[in-house]
Amino acid sequence: MLHHRLPAVIALVAGSALCAALPARAAMVTIGGPSFDLTYDSALLGPYGTPTIVGNDVFFTTVSLSVQRFDTGSSSLDTLLEGIVITTHGSQRLSSLTVGVLGDYYLDGADASVAVTGRLLAHDASAPATTRTGAALAVDVATPLSVVGTNTDWRASARVDGATTVDAGQTNVFLAGARSIGVSLGTELIASLGSGGGFREAFIEQKFTGLRLTVASTPVAAPGTVALLAAALAAAALVRRRH
Repeated sequence: MLHHRLPAVIALVAGSALCAALPARAAMVTIGGPSFDLTYDSALLGPYGTPTIVGNDVFFTTVSLSVQRFDTGSSSLDTLLEGIVITTHGSQRLSSLTVGVLGDYYLDGADASVAVTGRLLAHDASAPATTRTGAALAVDVATPLSVVGTNTDWRASARVDGATTVDAGQTNVFLAGARSIGVSLGTELIASLGSGGGFREAFIEQKFTGLRLTVASTPVAAPGTVALLAAALAAAALVRRRH
C-alpha cells in the first residue's frame, strides 16, 4: 500500500519545501495619530524600524546605515523607505510633508569627502502613476559635510506641498484632494577618498529619519442646488414675516 501513498507524500513534501522557500508575506500594519492613520508594510521598512507617531510627526530610528572608506575610491549605500500610506481623518487633508534625516560623519585627510543625496516622493494612493510629487533631499547649510578631524553631526531635509513643481502629465498630489497619500524616501550615503597617501578615512552614518505632516481641514462646499434652495427658503420666510 505504501507505493499508492508515495505520490501524495512526495507532493506534500514538495509543497512544504516550496512554502519554506517563499519570502515572508507582508504584514500591513495601521497605527493612529490625532489627525491621520499611518499604514505601512512591515516587510518594506528594512533598517528604518517601526514608526512612531507623536502629534503630526512620524519618527523612524534607523540602524546599520553607514558607509566607510580607507583607500582610494568611493563607497555608497542606497536605502529605500516605501510601503507607507497616510490617510487623513474626515475632511482633513495633507497640505505639506517634510522629511528630516540626521546623522554624523568623520573625515581624515585633505582628499576625504562624504555626501548625502535622496528624494522624497508623495502620490495619491489610488492614482500613483499620475500624481507623483517629489523633492530632492538637501543638506542643511548649517551642517556642511566638510569638517575634518572630528566627528560632526549633519542634517538634511526635503519638503513637498501644493507649490511643488511636478513633471509634465502629473498632478500635484496636494492639489488633487487625495485623502490617502503614499510616501517613499530614497537616500544614498557616499564616502570617497582621493589618491593621496598615508592614513585616511571617510565615514558617514544615517541615524534618524522623521516625517512632519501639515494637516488642514478642507471645508465641503454646498452644491449649487442646495445653496439655491436655502436662499429660496430664506426669502420665503422673510415674505411670510412681512405678511
